[in-house]
Amino acid sequence: MPEVMERPHAGNVGPNVQVEAGNESSLSAPRRITLSPTPERLISEWAGALLTGDMELWELPRSLSEFYTYAYEAGRESVTCDCEQLRFDRDRWYFVANNRGKKPGDYYQHLTNRLWAEGAE
Repeated sequence: MPEVMERPHAGNVGPNVQVEAGNESSLSAPRRITLSPTPERLISEWAGALLTGDMELWELPRSLSEFYTYAYEAGRESVTCDCEQLRFDRDRWYFVANNRGKKPGDYYQHLTNRLWAEGAE
């Protein structure tokens, strides 16, 4: 029988934090952590101060700066692939626009030829 692991942060996590339990069905929404009004207000104010430049990341409590850094990196990684594809498409269409009679598929041959030329040097 598989071991059942206890959920982290279930129930009351501290004096200012409460976790709302979600429905256990597979279609349920994820659980949401709610804060009491004071920490909720402070975090919101700090977020606004970061956006306006009135506060620096190093001024936040360590746990929040780590959370911010993790969220930033996760967001950055999620768009990296999209950016690389957009750059490739940009270069491909630039090649077509500036080489009369060439088609988008010719760009692959152009890249291959360039790689072979660089390898021969």
